[in-house]
Amino acid sequence: MRLTTRIETIGFAVASAACGARTSDQSAVQPDAPPSRLQQTMYFGGPILTMAGDEPQYAEAHIANRGREQAMSISPMRDSIDAGLHPTNHTDFVVAPLDQMMMLWTAVNRVSRGGEVIGTDQRVTPYEALKAMTIWVAEQYDEQHSKGTIEEGKLADLVILSDNPVAVDPMGIRDIEVLETIKEGQIVYRAP
Repeated sequence: MRLTTRIETIGFAVASAACGARTSDQSAVQPDAPPSRLQQTMYFGGPILTMAGDEPQYAEAHIANRGREQAMSISPMRDSIDAGLHPTNHTDFVVAPLDQMMMLWTAVNRVSRGGEVIGTDQRVTPYEALKAMTIWVAEQYDEQHSKGTIEEGKLADLVILSDNPVAVDPMGIRDIEVLETIKEGQIVYRAP
């Protein structure tokens, strides 16, 4: 029996955060360390949390404080997906702005506030970035039976967007506006 299975049996959820750098030796569960750490996370069954939404906020600070090599591998979504994991994406609100379209844009483009591309090898497709904010989040919380996809019998939690993030130029994703938010079938927000 895997360790996480035993831990989850007694009611605890297991997650590992991925916000350092691939060459860091600070945490045995952070999958942003060497690829062997991603394999360890797969073995232990822990979900991966990444924070691609924070990269534009802190990329220059990471470069200055940790060096270019480590900064380039922060939030390794591509490595996680390629290793067969389902990373989820979030922001560190209130440290960084709570802006889901910016978070999606950053996971796809990985561009800092200063305009520098941070780790091109960790870019993901718009569809993968959406899954990291929807389907895989529901799996992580063991709520995939009621959330994560739009299907009959599931909660109708969704947004209506001004454009399709999978179809627009990736650099335009952050300009997409939320027109409506629907929670459990009820409109809870409508743009003015």
